[in-house]
Amino acid sequence: MKRVAITCALLSFATAAHPQTSKEFALMARKSWAAFECAALAAQAQDQTEHERLFKIGYEMGKRAIEAALADKISKDDAMSSMPWGFTMAMAGPSPDFMLGAIWRDAYRNSETNVSRDMFSKPIDTSLWKTNAQTKFQKTNCALIQ
Repeated sequence: MKRVAITCALLSFATAAHPQTSKEFALMARKSWAAFECAALAAQAQDQTEHERLFKIGYEMGKRAIEAALADKISKDDAMSSMPWGFTMAMAGPSPDFMLGAIWRDAYRNSETNVSRDMFSKPIDTSLWKTNAQTKFQKTNCALIQ
């Protein structure tokens, strides 16, 4: 039993200590964007618990991705192939937190547009927004983001 505990501890340490690759950092940006969009859907669906959980994930992944990008740890190819366009377009400003605020704003607006309009981009009645947000939250598998 002691051997299993030591092995688990070593594996945990090795996983935490292994340096991230350019691709992994770029995928953090994708996860951040997805979590922010889902956090916005949860807010619109009036699910505060999921909103807070997903916002935290979006913030943490986004901060790591931005810091990696600023430190030139993400290759141009990985940025172009893996980072969401909305994420990269909002990466401007004096600090990572400022950039994350812009990314959150854009992800929220994108989500809000998807909830407040029909498939023909026409505005729908506001009484349907909550139900629409709940449906999109489920269809997008937001609960699976960890």
